Amino acid sequence: NSILEVFACGGSAAKDAAVNHFALATDDVDACVKAVSDAGYTITVEPKDICIPAEKPFPARIAFCIGAAGEEIEFFCEK
Repeated sequence: NSILEVFACGGSAAKDAAVNHFALATDDVDACVKAVSDAGYTITVEPKDICIPAEKPFPARIAFCIGAAGEEIEFFCEK
């Protein structure tokens, strides 16, 4: 199973970043955010539960941070 996210140019990450956004699937969003925060990186969206609207609703837990090159990194866990 896979999910493809497509974003228009001009997102919230630094415009000079080589990659604007990417998502990493994980079993523990909160642990990833703690590790990133402990390493000194900026958390832009704290872990939260969401439901992606679709033909069949898709519950997930997500969080976002800014990486070393200015890219937006998403942590994503299917629920």
